[in-house]
Amino acid sequence: MNKLKKTKIKYENLYDNIEKYISIKLKARGIHDLIIHNIKSDLKNKNVLDVGCGLGRLSLLMAHYAKYVVGIDFTKNAIDIANHLKFCTDIDNVNFIYTSLEDYNPKEKFDVIVLSGTLEHLIECNNLVQKLSKMIKKNGILITDSPSEFNFRGTFHASLWKLFNFPMTLSDVQIITPTYMSNLAKKNRFHIERKVGTLYSRAWGKAGIEDLKVRMKNVVADVRHQIKKIKVTFPDYYRWLDEANVEFEKLLQIWKSQKILKVIPARRKNFKINKNYLKINNLPIDRIYEYLSPDFSIDPLYSEKEPYINFSGNIIYFLRKK
Repeated sequence: MNKLKKTKIKYENLYDNIEKYISIKLKARGIHDLIIHNIKSDLKNKNVLDVGCGLGRLSLLMAHYAKYVVGIDFTKNAIDIANHLKFCTDIDNVNFIYTSLEDYNPKEKFDVIVLSGTLEHLIECNNLVQKLSKMIKKNGILITDSPSEFNFRGTFHASLWKLFNFPMTLSDVQIITPTYMSNLAKKNRFHIERKVGTLYSRAWGKAGIEDLKVRMKNVVADVRHQIKKIKVTFPDYYRWLDEANVEFEKLLQIWKSQKILKVIPARRKNFKINKNYLKINNLPIDRIYEYLSPDFSIDPLYSEKEPYINFSGNIIYFLRKK
């Protein structure tokens, strides 16, 4: 079985459990809303393509401002749920299509293309971006975001992954650095117009510490046959992480007081959700409300200042087509 087929099966299973998927993706709400905050004025009367749209949250947000939005995903379960969310929010200028980008050949070009949380899952990104370059209008905007590892949590994560090939991630196959992104843009006639750093709690704060505690325990269990001669002492490690958290939270507060970091603004139209529709279709009402809400308390900070953007847990890139 090839890697693409394995990935597709994994995502079909993930999307089959909507509550589990939403719990994993709640941290992405701030990323979505920051994208909207930055481009909503560019969306007016524009046609938009959302590649790898998942459950369609970002597509539905963009539909409030755009002429129309097409969301595509190669996972049928995701598109099925995205259509449920479309109907329950009564948004009619979105079309969700079950297809891969490789098989998708629209007759028109798009003003805006969004590729959120995707590049890090690809062994070879250039072919995909090359195709997107042909699908976007001149002076159009390509928006993409990926995890950044130039931070406290990321140093642990990337070191064990790249140095020892430990299974630190189930789906990422590479790290999208700013340099990599800059080179990828130049190859495909884009220039990076601006960047925004997000997920600072995951990078330096409590969210990152908790992630390391869970992730390291799981990884050690996965590689126990390889490290059976090494004594692993989680209590000492957890105590050290907790002390580190105290110091790094101070750093985040300093950056915030200096206005290097700001709180994500909840300045967008909210969804009107049909609870009865969700109930009839046996969908988790409270979980979907939570998913569609502008609640960024899990990871509320972002930055538009260099070089602090690169120290974030996730970077949003806004690329302009030449």
